Amino acid sequence: PVRLPEGVRQRLAAEEGGRDQATGLMLVSVAADGPAERSGLVLGDVLLALDGRPTADVDDVLAALGPDSPGRVLRARLLRAGELRTL
Repeated sequence: PVRLPEGVRQRLAAEEGGRDQATGLMLVSVAADGPAERSGLVLGDVLLALDGRPTADVDDVLAALGPDSPGRVLRARLLRAGELRTL
């Protein structure tokens, strides 16, 4: 997990109804032409939530994906170059 800067935490809380989130998960690998890359995720993105569910650790990501995830479209909330984005 990556600790989020205070300013990012405040912006995120303002946009997400007051939810305080201290960490996210930095993408250190993105498979070429894989689902993550095709959806617009890039190396260095900090994943904050999938379908509105916070991603503080790998278990949170696996829970959001679920066992029936192949082909399923998820909304990703992330931090890229200091900017909050949704894909």
